[in-house]
Amino acid sequence: MSNNPLFRQPDISQAPRLTLRTKEVAKLLGVCDRTIRNWTEAGVLPAIRIGRATLYATADLQALIDKHKVQGAKCAANQEAGGNLQ
Repeated sequence: MSNNPLFRQPDISQAPRLTLRTKEVAKLLGVCDRTIRNWTEAGVLPAIRIGRATLYATADLQALIDKHKVQGAKCAANQEAGGNLQ
């Protein structure tokens, strides 16, 4: 291997992860694996399939979280309604 910096392999050990596996996503979101698979089958959460592996893009997870954020006024109205507001 050459010592020339132009031919050195980049160190990707510190690079942010672009995808996560089903179990990792479930743990992060506090739901079971089956829920993640159900969301994927229903089209709620896009998945990437490579061979037998199912991966989820971190950008898609962030989009899902952002889409389901509850704003302050909506949250307060829901509490006033006894938690039954949808």
